Amino acid sequence: MSFNNKNMVMLSVIVFCLFIVSQVCFGESVEGWNAFKEKILSDKDLVVYYDFEGGESDSVENIAKSDSSAGKGAVNKGGIEEKGRWASTKSMMFDDSYIQANSFEPQDGMFSVEAYLKWKGYGSIKGSKGVVNGTIIGNRGYREGWRILIDKRGCVYFVLGTGVQVPQMIAHGNQVPLEKDVWMHLVCTWDGKIMKVYVDGKLAGEAAYSGKYFEYKKPRSLIVGYGKMGVGSFRLLFDEIAIYKRALGQDEVKKHAEYLPLRKLNN
Repeated sequence: MSFNNKNMVMLSVIVFCLFIVSQVCFGESVEGWNAFKEKILSDKDLVVYYDFEGGESDSVENIAKSDSSAGKGAVNKGGIEEKGRWASTKSMMFDDSYIQANSFEPQDGMFSVEAYLKWKGYGSIKGSKGVVNGTIIGNRGYREGWRILIDKRGCVYFVLGTGVQVPQMIAHGNQVPLEKDVWMHLVCTWDGKIMKVYVDGKLAGEAAYSGKYFEYKKPRSLIVGYGKMGVGSFRLLFDEIAIYKRALGQDEVKKHAEYLPLRKLNN
C-alpha cells in the first residue's frame, strides 16, 4: 500500500470516529429537534406544552393544540431566562420562583409528564423541618393531586395523592439520580395501574397503583418550580415541558430522550 493510500485510510478512520463521537456527545441537531417537536405538537393527546421561547415575560404560552384549559393562563412568578439546550433556544431558571397556570387533572386514570431540564443545585428555600428537597412540577396538594419532586441526592419521585386514609403513593426514581449541570430528559407516567419514572430514556423506578385519583380541590393550579406545601426549592432550568393525557410507552420515551445535545460539554 502506498503512502497516499495509507493517508486516505487513516483519514477515513478519523472521519468515521468523529461522526460516532458527534452522535454520542452532541446528540441531535436543533434542526432535527424542531422537526421532531412539530410531531409532538400534533399529538392529539398533548394538552400542555411550554417551550419558553417567549423569553422572560410575565406570561408563558401553552402552545399545545388542545381545547383543554389545562396549562393555560400561565403566569411567570420570577423565572429567569437562560440559554436552552442549543445556543439558539431559550430555557427558564427557577429557584424560589415558579409558573402558575390552570390545573391539569388526569382523566381516565392515565397521564404523562415530560421535561427537558438541568439541575443546577440546591435552592434558597428548605422544606419543612429543614429538609432539602424541591418540586419539579405538579399541583398544590399532599393527600390529593399529583407532584414530581426531587430529593437531596437528586433522585426524582413521582407522587399521587390517594385521599385521606393513605397520604400518597410514590414511585421513587432511585436508580438514576439527576446529574448536576447536565441537560437531562425526565418522564413520569401513570397508566391507571403502574406509575413509572424514566430518566434519559431508562426506567428509574415504578410503583403499582390502580386506585382512584383524588383531585386537589383548593386552589387547583399547575405549578412549575417552587411548589410550597412544605417542600423547598432547587435551582432548575427547564427547556421544554409537556403533559399528555395518556401514558407514553417506553419506546416513545427512548425516542424523545435522544434530543439531548452537548451532554457533557454544555454546562
